[in-house]
Amino acid sequence: MINLDHHNQTPLSDAVREKMISFLGKELTSPHEKQLRCVFLDSVEADETDQLFLRESHDQVIHEVLFGVYFDIAVRTGKNHFIAFKTEDAAILLTLKKLEEAGCFIHLISSEDELGKFIGPKTALVTLSWANGLTGTLHDIEKISKICTQKHVPLHVDASYVLGKIYFSLKELDISYLTFSGKYIHGPENSGCLIVKKEIEFSPLGKEGVSSSLLVGFSEAAKKSSLYLDQMAMESQRLRNLLEEKILLGVDGSAALFQNEFRLPNVTAIHFPYVHHEALLFRLQKRDLMATSGGGKTQPLFRQQDFSSISFCLSRYTTEEEVLRASEIIIEEALFLQEISKGCFHDR
Repeated sequence: MINLDHHNQTPLSDAVREKMISFLGKELTSPHEKQLRCVFLDSVEADETDQLFLRESHDQVIHEVLFGVYFDIAVRTGKNHFIAFKTEDAAILLTLKKLEEAGCFIHLISSEDELGKFIGPKTALVTLSWANGLTGTLHDIEKISKICTQKHVPLHVDASYVLGKIYFSLKELDISYLTFSGKYIHGPENSGCLIVKKEIEFSPLGKEGVSSSLLVGFSEAAKKSSLYLDQMAMESQRLRNLLEEKILLGVDGSAALFQNEFRLPNVTAIHFPYVHHEALLFRLQKRDLMATSGGGKTQPLFRQQDFSSISFCLSRYTTEEEVLRASEIIIEEALFLQEISKGCFHDR
């Protein structure tokens, strides 16, 4: 099987699996646990005095941030306005829906340019995912954090798709709350990390209770994400570009979306004219090639573009041989579907 859907079907790395198995049923000593917890701060270059919270799912840390702000800011001060982007993943949107039911006002914006004019005196938080997992597009975090700082509004950024793909230093960014999942760095799927800047008053919703096995595995994945950062930034981008080049040459009218924008180095969304995304994904799956058009925890790609685009996500385990073979399969199936769709479109 060729996996080009690594955001939905991210394999657990062998090194992480071995670490977790070796600590099943065991207890960590306090010095060892402290050492492992420092790995998470080091992986994002956070200050050693920043607050760290580990939970048993990514959804849980998102919930922790948003409801933590609700109790610490909205309830105490009356600031009950939350801002997010329309293309956010389900974890943020569903939690915001719960806050709306609790009496908060939720504003979903379409672009970064709208942010400044919608922040007001009652805004409690701006919350967003740094990257879009389907298109690979990146928010300008420096620009957004500068706006939030000027308006004296805290900023939450989920860096799940970005960690281990692009370099950043939390010390250099005005981000109040940073979250990320262990899943997308080939760690345990049921793991989430929240880092709160030391100067932020924050009340966790519950007592931390991750197992020794989970802590060891998650920290190993975070360590490896830093170790393989250069490979992801260079080799994965080369293979991503190779995949785009082969497909665009082989399928007339196909286009790689957002090529001129800042993107993750391992993600591409490609438009296939006169091909329905579900038909193409079905035929690719029949040939053991995994891709996606979103849904589930991510916004469907067709809501952001059209019904003829699908997303491919590479990982550090993706090889050139897999990319070349995948491009052959994708081209064959896209051309087949284009042929049988003749007469179904007004402009053909």
